[in-house]
Amino acid sequence: KKMLEKGSITDADSKTGTYSETVAGYDSSSYYTLKWGDDFDGDTLDMTKWSFPTDSREDGNMFNDDSTVYLKDGAIVMLGGQRNDGTYYHCSGIQSIDSMRFNFGYLEMRAKIPDGKGVYTSFWLNADRTGAGGIEIDIFESLGMAKTQRANIHYWRPQADGGHTSLDDGLYGKDVNKIDGKDRQYVVKNGLLSDQFRTIGLYWTPEEITFIYDGEVYYTQPSDEFHFDQYEYILAGFNIGWPNRTPPAEDLQFPLEYHIDYIRLFQIDGQGLRCN
Repeated sequence: KKMLEKGSITDADSKTGTYSETVAGYDSSSYYTLKWGDDFDGDTLDMTKWSFPTDSREDGNMFNDDSTVYLKDGAIVMLGGQRNDGTYYHCSGIQSIDSMRFNFGYLEMRAKIPDGKGVYTSFWLNADRTGAGGIEIDIFESLGMAKTQRANIHYWRPQADGGHTSLDDGLYGKDVNKIDGKDRQYVVKNGLLSDQFRTIGLYWTPEEITFIYDGEVYYTQPSDEFHFDQYEYILAGFNIGWPNRTPPAEDLQFPLEYHIDYIRLFQIDGQGLRCN
């Protein structure tokens, strides 16, 4: 199969995840190859790769068991619903915090994303926020909007300084919604976020961070010096309701399901990968 040539990352043949021994014949400093990923085949989630995030803000609504997260038809399904008393429950998502972190590369997810007022789905990267601080890269946040998702970058300052800054706060001193004339929001042109599987990608180099949706580059942010030593782990998050955010709509149709077909990381030689 073709490799992902440096500077050209939209070749559909390169994203099949199936490569032969001919990979050795390519110049690994110029071509991206599959370094890590999960196609979510089989009957059970690979717990050597994934764990479940926890968050005290969730007020006990997160349940990670066979009823809320499972594999089906070659995809992971994360489910959320409503109890008889009107409260909600949901899988908290998955994360690679205990198995893999990386520095630079092309990361892609193919997913079918639930939508609705008060439903929050995401695909993002995080680093440790203690000590020297860290970077959070939100590849997408659907924020419950049926046709719109957006990108964001957070700089969590060193613990001694406290707080954080993000693009929303005017990081880099520019307009919070448009940087250099480019909108951080992506609006689906045909249909809804939830009506089919779509691809969400991040192309991260020492020069820039590029956000991609269904093969279309919609936002690029220059990298800064604080990105260079950041090793990030992957999270795919799922929330129904979120304290101090928009409450779930009364007409939501349950169960709500977040399907992920695959998550794949491609890198060239010299880019960092740490696997436990």
